Amino acid sequence: MTIKDPILRVAIRSPLWRTFDYLPPEGLSLDWQPGQRIRVPFGKREVVAVLLDVVAEPEIPREKLKSVNTLLDSVALLPKKLMELFRWSSRYYHHPIGDVILSCLPKLLRQGRAVIDYAGDVPLNIAPNHLTLN
Repeated sequence: MTIKDPILRVAIRSPLWRTFDYLPPEGLSLDWQPGQRIRVPFGKREVVAVLLDVVAEPEIPREKLKSVNTLLDSVALLPKKLMELFRWSSRYYHHPIGDVILSCLPKLLRQGRAVIDYAGDVPLNIAPNHLTLN
């Protein structure tokens, strides 16, 4: 389903029990996916947020919404099943969703650093003849 003028609903690491709505950057039409990290203005600072959902209608008037500053991940960093677990944990433990999600990320990812894929550089298995018991 494609929404003509999408609203990005995000989770921010804060003690507030709510999500926040943002507009996509001007002139940028992307396939927004829940689980992507984005950088957004929040008060007088800029913070890393996680996209929860793409909706058609904002919770506040559209004129009051700010735009996303930067998309940090080209694909969802957090898979759908993990996002479902975060939502469940937030409800079960009565803790804000933004705190739950961002507390589970390593510090560098919470700071907005790039994800480095080392999968191609590391051998996935060791041949059995290299394993010996002493």
